Amino acid sequence: MSNYSILICDDSLEEIRVLISMLKSSNYRLIISSNGKDACTRATALHPDLILLDVRMPVTDGFATCRLLKAHADTRHIPVIFLTAANEVEDRLEGLRIGAVDYIVKPTNVQEILLRVGIHLRKRMPTVDTSENSNNIVTQGELYVEAACRILEQNLRQPPTLDELASMVGTHRHRLSELFKHAFGTTVYAWLRERRISQAAEWLESSEMSIQSIADELGFSTSGNFSTSFKERFGVTPSDYRRTLFDSRKLKAAPH
Repeated sequence: MSNYSILICDDSLEEIRVLISMLKSSNYRLIISSNGKDACTRATALHPDLILLDVRMPVTDGFATCRLLKAHADTRHIPVIFLTAANEVEDRLEGLRIGAVDYIVKPTNVQEILLRVGIHLRKRMPTVDTSENSNNIVTQGELYVEAACRILEQNLRQPPTLDELASMVGTHRHRLSELFKHAFGTTVYAWLRERRISQAAEWLESSEMSIQSIADELGFSTSGNFSTSFKERFGVTPSDYRRTLFDSRKLKAAPH
Protein backbone atom coordinates (compact mmCIF):
# COMPACT_ATOMS: atom_id res chain seq x y z
CA MET A 1 0.00 0.00 0.00
CA SER A 2 1.32 3.45 -0.93
CA ASN A 3 2.07 5.87 1.90
CA TYR A 4 1.02 8.80 -0.25
CA SER A 5 -2.34 10.54 -0.17
CA ILE A 6 -3.61 12.81 -2.94
CA LEU A 7 -6.35 15.40 -2.68
CA ILE A 8 -8.24 15.81 -5.96
CA CYS A 9 -10.33 18.96 -6.32
CA ASP A 10 -12.45 19.11 -9.48
CA ASP A 11 -16.10 20.03 -10.00
CA SER A 12 -16.33 17.64 -12.98
CA LEU A 13 -15.05 14.41 -11.48
CA GLU A 14 -16.72 12.38 -14.21
CA GLU A 15 -14.22 13.82 -16.69
CA ILE A 16 -11.28 12.39 -14.75
CA ARG A 17 -12.81 9.10 -13.66
CA VAL A 18 -10.15 7.14 -15.58
CA LEU A 19 -7.40 9.04 -13.76
CA ILE A 20 -9.08 8.43 -10.40
CA SER A 21 -9.30 4.73 -11.19
CA MET A 22 -5.63 4.59 -12.19
CA LEU A 23 -4.54 6.42 -9.05
CA LYS A 24 -6.49 3.97 -6.93
CA SER A 25 -4.91 1.08 -8.83
CA SER A 26 -1.51 2.58 -8.04
CA ASN A 27 -2.45 2.40 -4.35
CA TYR A 28 -2.61 6.13 -3.72
CA ARG A 29 -5.03 7.11 -0.98
CA LEU A 30 -7.47 9.61 -2.50
CA ILE A 31 -9.35 12.50 -0.94
CA ILE A 32 -12.04 13.84 -3.24
CA SER A 33 -13.42 17.36 -3.24
CA SER A 34 -15.61 19.21 -5.73
CA ASN A 35 -14.95 22.83 -4.71
CA GLY A 36 -12.08 24.99 -3.53
CA LYS A 37 -13.47 25.87 -0.12
CA ASP A 38 -13.96 22.24 0.80
CA ALA A 39 -10.51 21.39 -0.58
CA CYS A 40 -8.85 23.92 1.74
CA THR A 41 -10.74 22.51 4.73
CA ARG A 42 -9.79 18.93 3.86
CA ALA A 43 -6.17 19.84 3.14
CA THR A 44 -5.83 21.58 6.52
CA ALA A 45 -7.37 18.64 8.37
CA LEU A 46 -5.92 15.69 6.45
CA HIS A 47 -2.52 16.96 5.23
CA PRO A 48 -2.38 15.20 1.83
CA ASP A 49 1.00 14.67 0.21
CA LEU A 50 -0.06 16.29 -3.04
CA ILE A 51 -3.04 18.21 -4.44
CA LEU A 52 -4.48 17.97 -7.96
CA LEU A 53 -6.45 21.13 -8.54
CA ASP A 54 -8.80 22.31 -11.29
CA VAL A 55 -8.88 26.01 -12.24
CA ARG A 56 -12.40 26.71 -13.44
CA MET A 57 -14.68 25.99 -10.48
CA PRO A 58 -17.66 27.85 -8.99
CA VAL A 59 -17.51 29.78 -5.70
CA THR A 60 -13.74 29.51 -5.21
CA ASP A 61 -11.68 28.94 -8.35
CA GLY A 62 -8.42 27.02 -8.44
CA PHE A 63 -6.15 30.06 -8.39
CA ALA A 64 -7.85 31.46 -5.29
CA THR A 65 -7.71 28.00 -3.70
CA CYS A 66 -4.00 27.70 -4.40
CA ARG A 67 -3.33 31.12 -2.89
CA LEU A 68 -5.25 30.14 0.24
CA LEU A 69 -3.31 26.89 0.52
CA LYS A 70 0.02 28.66 0.12
CA ALA A 71 -0.93 31.31 2.66
CA HIS A 72 -1.72 28.77 5.41
CA ALA A 73 1.15 27.42 7.52
CA ASP A 74 -0.36 23.92 7.61
CA THR A 75 -0.74 23.57 3.85
CA ARG A 76 1.82 25.82 2.15
CA HIS A 77 4.33 22.97 1.89
CA ILE A 78 1.93 20.65 -0.01
CA PRO A 79 2.79 20.48 -3.74
CA VAL A 80 -0.07 21.64 -5.96
CA ILE A 81 -0.48 20.46 -9.53
CA PHE A 82 -3.08 22.21 -11.66
CA LEU A 83 -4.99 19.71 -13.79
CA THR A 84 -7.32 21.75 -15.93
CA ALA A 85 -8.72 22.52 -19.36
CA ALA A 86 -7.70 26.19 -18.91
CA ASN A 87 -4.85 26.27 -21.41
CA GLU A 88 -4.21 29.95 -22.08
CA VAL A 89 -0.60 31.04 -21.60
CA GLU A 90 -1.63 33.53 -18.92
CA ASP A 91 -3.45 30.78 -17.03
CA ARG A 92 -0.36 28.56 -17.05
CA LEU A 93 1.94 31.37 -15.98
CA GLU A 94 -0.43 32.43 -13.21
CA GLY A 95 -0.66 28.89 -11.89
CA LEU A 96 3.12 28.54 -11.66
CA ARG A 97 3.53 32.09 -10.37
CA ILE A 98 1.30 31.52 -7.34
CA GLY A 99 3.11 28.40 -6.25
CA ALA A 100 2.05 25.33 -8.23
CA VAL A 101 4.84 22.86 -9.03
CA ASP A 102 3.23 21.79 -12.30
CA TYR A 103 0.45 22.74 -14.71
CA ILE A 104 -1.14 19.96 -16.77
CA VAL A 105 -3.70 20.76 -19.45
CA LYS A 106 -6.61 18.35 -19.94
CA PRO A 107 -7.07 16.15 -21.80
CA THR A 108 -3.69 14.55 -21.14
CA ASN A 109 -2.46 10.99 -21.25
CA VAL A 110 -3.19 9.40 -17.89
CA GLN A 111 0.19 7.68 -17.80
CA GLU A 112 1.89 11.07 -18.17
CA ILE A 113 -0.11 12.43 -15.24
CA LEU A 114 0.83 9.42 -13.10
CA LEU A 115 4.47 9.93 -14.01
CA ARG A 116 4.41 13.60 -13.09
CA VAL A 117 2.58 12.87 -9.83
CA GLY A 118 5.22 10.29 -8.95
CA ILE A 119 8.06 12.68 -9.73
CA HIS A 120 6.68 15.42 -7.49
CA LEU A 121 5.89 13.04 -4.67
CA ARG A 122 9.44 11.70 -4.71
CA LYS A 123 10.81 15.22 -4.79
CA ARG A 124 8.58 16.48 -2.04
CA MET A 125 10.73 18.38 0.40
CA PRO A 126 10.59 17.71 4.15
CA THR A 127 9.52 20.76 6.14
CA VAL A 128 12.94 21.46 7.63
CA ASP A 129 15.47 24.23 7.26
CA THR A 130 17.08 23.49 3.91
CA SER A 131 20.10 25.66 4.69
CA GLU A 132 21.34 22.90 6.99
CA ASN A 133 20.61 19.99 4.66
CA SER A 134 22.49 19.76 1.36
CA ASN A 135 20.23 16.98 0.06
CA ASN A 136 17.21 19.26 0.36
CA ILE A 137 19.06 22.04 -1.44
CA VAL A 138 19.66 19.71 -4.37
CA THR A 139 16.03 18.61 -4.38
CA GLN A 140 14.80 22.19 -4.24
CA GLY A 141 17.17 23.12 -7.03
CA GLU A 142 15.84 20.31 -9.19
CA LEU A 143 12.32 21.60 -8.70
CA TYR A 144 13.37 25.13 -9.68
CA VAL A 145 15.03 23.84 -12.85
CA GLU A 146 12.09 21.57 -13.70
CA ALA A 147 9.59 24.41 -13.28
CA ALA A 148 11.77 26.83 -15.27
CA CYS A 149 12.16 24.34 -18.13
CA ARG A 150 8.42 23.82 -18.21
CA ILE A 151 7.73 27.56 -18.41
CA LEU A 152 10.26 27.95 -21.22
CA GLU A 153 8.81 24.95 -23.06
CA GLN A 154 5.37 26.55 -22.92
CA ASN A 155 6.69 29.93 -24.09
CA LEU A 156 9.27 29.16 -26.77
CA ARG A 157 7.95 32.00 -28.91
CA GLN A 158 7.98 34.70 -26.22
CA PRO A 159 9.95 33.52 -23.20
CA PRO A 160 10.09 35.57 -20.01
CA THR A 161 13.24 37.45 -19.08
CA LEU A 162 15.67 35.72 -16.74
CA ASP A 163 14.49 37.87 -13.83
CA GLU A 164 10.84 37.08 -14.62
CA LEU A 165 11.59 33.38 -14.97
CA ALA A 166 13.44 33.23 -11.66
CA SER A 167 10.59 35.06 -9.92
CA MET A 168 8.02 32.67 -11.39
CA VAL A 169 9.76 29.62 -9.93
CA GLY A 170 10.53 31.26 -6.59
CA THR A 171 14.24 32.04 -6.75
CA HIS A 172 16.59 34.73 -8.14
CA ARG A 173 18.40 34.97 -11.46
CA HIS A 174 21.89 34.18 -10.13
CA ARG A 175 20.71 31.04 -8.35
CA LEU A 176 18.72 29.89 -11.36
CA SER A 177 21.71 30.44 -13.65
CA GLU A 178 23.91 28.37 -11.35
CA LEU A 179 21.33 25.58 -11.20
CA PHE A 180 21.07 25.40 -15.00
CA LYS A 181 24.84 25.31 -15.32
CA HIS A 182 24.98 22.48 -12.78
CA ALA A 183 22.13 20.54 -14.40
CA PHE A 184 22.93 21.07 -18.09
CA GLY A 185 26.41 22.57 -18.24
CA THR A 186 25.05 25.67 -19.95
CA THR A 187 23.13 28.90 -19.40
CA VAL A 188 19.36 29.27 -19.26
CA TYR A 189 19.15 30.86 -22.69
CA ALA A 190 21.67 28.51 -24.27
CA TRP A 191 19.36 25.71 -23.09
CA LEU A 192 16.41 27.60 -24.59
CA ARG A 193 18.18 28.02 -27.95
CA GLU A 194 18.93 24.29 -28.03
CA ARG A 195 15.34 23.45 -27.16
CA ARG A 196 14.04 25.74 -29.90
CA ILE A 197 16.27 24.12 -32.50
CA SER A 198 15.33 20.63 -31.31
CA GLN A 199 11.65 21.54 -31.59
CA ALA A 200 12.28 22.89 -35.07
CA ALA A 201 13.84 19.58 -36.08
CA GLU A 202 10.82 17.71 -34.71
CA TRP A 203 8.42 19.89 -36.71
CA LEU A 204 10.50 19.56 -39.87
CA GLU A 205 10.32 15.78 -39.50
CA SER A 206 6.69 15.37 -38.49
CA SER A 207 4.76 18.28 -40.02
CA GLU A 208 4.32 20.23 -43.23
CA MET A 209 4.80 23.60 -41.54
CA SER A 210 6.67 26.10 -43.67
CA ILE A 211 10.15 27.27 -42.65
CA GLN A 212 8.72 30.75 -42.00
CA SER A 213 5.94 29.35 -39.79
CA ILE A 214 8.41 27.34 -37.73
CA ALA A 215 10.64 30.40 -37.34
CA ASP A 216 7.65 32.49 -36.20
CA GLU A 217 6.37 29.85 -33.76
CA LEU A 218 9.80 29.57 -32.13
CA GLY A 219 10.36 33.30 -31.76
CA PHE A 220 13.09 33.88 -34.37
CA SER A 221 13.05 37.42 -35.73
CA THR A 222 13.46 36.23 -39.34
CA SER A 223 13.57 32.95 -41.21
CA GLY A 224 17.17 33.83 -42.09
CA ASN A 225 18.17 33.96 -38.41
CA PHE A 226 16.39 30.66 -37.88
CA SER A 227 18.20 29.03 -40.80
CA THR A 228 21.56 30.27 -39.54
CA SER A 229 20.96 28.94 -36.02
CA PHE A 230 19.69 25.64 -37.36
CA LYS A 231 22.71 25.19 -39.64
CA GLU A 232 25.07 25.93 -36.75
CA ARG A 233 23.44 23.10 -34.81
CA PHE A 234 22.87 20.47 -37.52
CA GLY A 235 25.30 21.48 -40.26
CA VAL A 236 22.55 21.92 -42.87
CA THR A 237 19.78 24.42 -43.51
CA PRO A 238 16.20 23.56 -42.46
CA SER A 239 15.25 23.08 -46.12
CA ASP A 240 18.13 20.66 -46.74
CA TYR A 241 17.35 18.84 -43.48
CA ARG A 242 13.74 18.26 -44.54
CA ARG A 243 14.77 17.34 -48.10
CA THR A 244 17.25 14.76 -46.80
CA LEU A 245 14.57 13.20 -44.60
CA PHE A 246 12.13 13.11 -47.53
CA ASP A 247 14.70 11.48 -49.83
CA SER A 248 15.57 8.94 -47.15
CA ARG A 249 11.95 7.97 -46.59
CA LYS A 250 11.34 7.78 -50.32
CA LEU A 251 14.32 5.48 -50.75
CA LYS A 252 13.14 3.18 -47.96
CA ALA A 253 9.65 3.02 -49.46
CA ALA A 254 10.90 2.15 -52.93
CA PRO A 255 10.56 -1.53 -53.96
CA HIS A 256 13.80 -3.52 -53.97
